[in-house]
Amino acid sequence: MKTKFTKIAVLVVLLATAGGMISCGDDDNVTPQEKSLYQKLGGFEKVPDPNNPGQMIEKGRLSYRSVVDSTIMLIVSDIGTGASGNLGMHFAPIVAEVGSGNTTKVAVLSKI
Repeated sequence: MKTKFTKIAVLVVLLATAGGMISCGDDDNVTPQEKSLYQKLGGFEKVPDPNNPGQMIEKGRLSYRSVVDSTIMLIVSDIGTGASGNLGMHFAPIVAEVGSGNTTKVAVLSKI
């Protein structure tokens, strides 16, 4: 009878230990949420707008605008120099306007 009691006691201790280990596990399945592209570019933090003194702009929006402005300038520059593979036929209206000194549509694109 003592052997039977000992086996049962050992089994109970093992089950309790196993249950404790399972319940105290560190698998909360909480994965950090990946940042959006906007957040990676600076997010919603307000910073001074370099193009509009006295105004604030979100860092993410400023980053987007900088990319758009740089892209426009590169495309226009490539077209102006006749670089191979330029996008002239796709951007002909904008290039024609910029060539004549009108930057209205460039400004519209830049506000994105």
